[in-house]
Amino acid sequence: MTLPLILLALFVSSCAFIAAITLVYQIRDKRQGALLLQLNRLNETLEEELKQQNESILQLRKDCRLLYREQFSEIKYCLEQAIVLKDTESTRQRYLQRLEQQLAFFSSQERKDERETFINQRTGGVLALLRKDFPTMRETDFQILAYIVLGFDAALICMITGLTASNYYTRKSRLKEKILGSNSPNIGLYEQWIF
Repeated sequence: MTLPLILLALFVSSCAFIAAITLVYQIRDKRQGALLLQLNRLNETLEEELKQQNESILQLRKDCRLLYREQFSEIKYCLEQAIVLKDTESTRQRYLQRLEQQLAFFSSQERKDERETFINQRTGGVLALLRKDFPTMRETDFQILAYIVLGFDAALICMITGLTASNYYTRKSRLKEKILGSNSPNIGLYEQWIF
C-alpha cells in the first residue's frame, strides 16, 4: 500500500513540477511578447520621428530658399544692373549704393535676431544651444553658422560678412573642430544642421 502511495505522490509531484515549469515558461513567453510589442511600438515611434525630422529638414530648406530669394532678390538685381550698366557710371554707382544699403540692412542687428529666431524655431533651437554651449564664441562666428544653417554658399557668406574665401574656410574649419571636439550633449544636432 505504501508503494502505490509513493508512486501517486511522485506522480502528483511530477505533475505539479511540470505545471510549475509550464507556468514559468508561459509567464516568460508573455513577458517576451510584451517586450517585443513594446520594442515594435518604439521602433514605429522612432521611424515616425525620423520621418518628421526629415520632413522638417526639407521644410527648412524650402523656407531657406524662399528666404534667400526674398532677401537677396534686390541685391542680385543691383549687382546685375551694376554689371550691365558699365557704360553709365552714375547709374551704375546708384545701383552699387543700393547694393551697399541692402547688405547693411541684411546685416543689421534686427535682421540677425529675426534670422536667428527663424532658424531656432525650425531646428530644435540649434543656435540657442550653441550660444549656451559656447558662450565665449564671437558674434561673427554665430552669424557665419546661421548662414551655413540657412544653406548659403561660401561666396554669398563672404559677400555678406566681408571675409575672403580663405579666411572663411579657415574659420569654418576651426569652428567645426571646436564644436565637434567639445563634450556637448548637442553634438548630434550640430552635425545634423551645421556640419
